[in-house]
Amino acid sequence: MLNGYPKEEELRRRILNQLSWHASSGIDTASLDHNAVKAHWGRPQQHGGGYLDSLIGFVRPWMRYEMPDHLVRFEFSDDMRVYAVTLMPEQNSSL
Repeated sequence: MLNGYPKEEELRRRILNQLSWHASSGIDTASLDHNAVKAHWGRPQQHGGGYLDSLIGFVRPWMRYEMPDHLVRFEFSDDMRVYAVTLMPEQNSSL
């Protein structure tokens, strides 16, 4: 149970299962890049970054996928490999 909320633990488990596609499909984690993400998840609902901001510096390229009850945001390094994955409940969900 995550923070005492069973629904959040169930959501976390489902998202992690979705993210584990690379292990079952033979994709090497070290080479997991934006093309592999798009091939598995499809076209993102939002994307951006990849530019230098005068205030905060370089904004890494990112893609965001919106599911009925959660959001998944991929952030990419300079060579477009997955740098970070952020999981969050959808703002309009019942969590």
